[in-house]
Amino acid sequence: MKTLLIGLKKRLSIKNIAQAKFFMSALIMLFSLGATAQSITLPAVKIQNLDAFKGQYISVYFATGTPATIGLTPEQISLREIRAKVSFAITNSVEMVDKMTVAISGFSIPYNVLLVVIHNQPNFSWINANGSFPLGEQESQNHRAMVIRSFLKTETDQLIRDGIIYLSL
Repeated sequence: MKTLLIGLKKRLSIKNIAQAKFFMSALIMLFSLGATAQSITLPAVKIQNLDAFKGQYISVYFATGTPATIGLTPEQISLREIRAKVSFAITNSVEMVDKMTVAISGFSIPYNVLLVVIHNQPNFSWINANGSFPLGEQESQNHRAMVIRSFLKTETDQLIRDGIIYLSL
């Protein structure tokens, strides 16, 4: 900043230098505010039609990433960061994931992919097609999924009623 101000002194009057210092300070403050953590609330998720999967496990991910595109299978989705993950045994034909509050930093998006994975062992961990684990995922040896369904946030926004995302498998 000092080097910038020295270069500006040659072209600016004292008044303009003070304004430039103020402007630079304001920009630094704005960027530092963007880097602070903030809390967001993720919606609840109600998953229906689970009769065939009783006794199995389900993992629900709120994540940022690149969804599978046309011509790719759901397994080829690439997750960058896991914002929230809930895993539990399926005991009913309808299961509910309560809404939750998570911290995100800066101006990043809360999530753009909702991923539902049904698996037959606990401690499932998502692994991307390139072999990498997303940020925030705990590594395990269990990567086998029976069912994978991914939803873009734009799709889930259309499925929300009363603060709950209704999904049918």
